[in-house]
Amino acid sequence: MMFRRLIYKDSSFYKKVLGISVPIALQSLITTGVNVMDTIMIGAVGETQLSAVSLANQFINIYHILCMGIGMGASVLVARFFGMGEQKAVRKTIAIMLRFCLGIATLFCLVTAAAPHFVMHIYTEEKPIIAEGMVYLKWSVITYYLLGLSLTCTIVLRNVGKTTMPLYTSIGAFFLNVGANYIFIFGKLGMPAMGVAGAALGTLVARIFECGVICGFLFFREDRIAFRIPKPCPRFPQECSARHRQWCRWEMSGTHRSPACRSSPK
Repeated sequence: MMFRRLIYKDSSFYKKVLGISVPIALQSLITTGVNVMDTIMIGAVGETQLSAVSLANQFINIYHILCMGIGMGASVLVARFFGMGEQKAVRKTIAIMLRFCLGIATLFCLVTAAAPHFVMHIYTEEKPIIAEGMVYLKWSVITYYLLGLSLTCTIVLRNVGKTTMPLYTSIGAFFLNVGANYIFIFGKLGMPAMGVAGAALGTLVARIFECGVICGFLFFREDRIAFRIPKPCPRFPQECSARHRQWCRWEMSGTHRSPACRSSPK
């Protein structure tokens, strides 16, 4: 009797749950798989390179987990405000989330760029592995920003029912990463064999694609949240067009407008 109560008989409910959960699970797997492919493909070069990339990715995974925490925390508020129809509060929450994400990304970038030897020394004392790991980390500095933005923006899109677009983007990024790794690691299509640096470069190419598509969609195309990065207002209010004034009224951060937009005629 108790078991029957736990079963929801409406088939449309299960279809809706699967339509949301399956793309989310697949995308999370694929996003992690981008870095995993670096480890797998670099294994063909040598054991030292394999160990170096694997250990370097452990440090990057710490950042990945932090961004997941920021995104999940913001998703609670985004889902609540979106359900209440409080669009301004939704956009303000997203702006705060992005600030935290970019702040942590900057911190990891500085640590990685300034002290890659220290980072690798946390995981191993073998000098050959540390040297190869330093190369991988130096090439991965910019990926912190790209990974953080794409990850947190994806979580926001999930909260408004946009699950398939991030999934397809991550699939494209995965295969792009495999192709770029093949070219840069092993020196194909006229490129020099870069080894560990090629693995990091392949990941960078994939992250640029993934971040560009997901963030571009959220910032410029998505219309349920209408989160926009406003253009700078012109010097004189009369130069504001009606469309530009609407951009200013969206208020990306939800805190203030520029003086030109406040004083421009309606």
